Amino acid sequence: MTQHASGGGGYQWSRFPYNMGATAATEQYTDDTRCNMPPAKQTGAQGEALARRHLRRQGYRIIESNWKSLFGELDIIAERAGVLTFVEVKTRRALSTESALEGITAAKRERMLKAVYLYLHEREFDSEVQWRIDVIAVALGGAGPPKLDHVEDAFDW
Repeated sequence: MTQHASGGGGYQWSRFPYNMGATAATEQYTDDTRCNMPPAKQTGAQGEALARRHLRRQGYRIIESNWKSLFGELDIIAERAGVLTFVEVKTRRALSTESALEGITAAKRERMLKAVYLYLHEREFDSEVQWRIDVIAVALGGAGPPKLDHVEDAFDW
C-alpha cells in the first residue's frame, strides 16, 4: 500500500508531528571508508551495498544513503516509477534472512516512520508524493552467495 504524505499512521502532513526546527535535527552522511570499522558495522555496510545493487537492478534510482536524524537513520532512499521508497536494510551473519526480518520491532517501525516524515518535511515534498517503506533482509552466512529478501511495503505486514 503506497501512501501519500498526508496519509498513514494517523499523521497529518499539513502539521508536521515532530516540531524540530530547521535542519538542525539531521545531517546527510555518506561514508564509504571501512577502515577501523567494527565487525558489526562492516556487516551492515556490506548488506547495504548488496541492497543498493539489488535495487538498481530492479530499476530503482538511489537518491540518498545513510540519511541520519534524531529518530535514526534511513538506510536507503530510492525512487522508481514516481514512488519514493525508504528502505531499511537488516543484515545478519546467518543462513537465512529470518532473524534479520525479526529485527524490525514496533519501536523501530515508529522511529523509522518519524524519520520518514522528517525527511519529507525537510525536503519539502508536497502532500501528494507517493511513498512506502520497504525492508531488505540480507543473510551473509555459509559458503554460498548471500541471500536477500526484499519486502515491499513492509509496514503493511
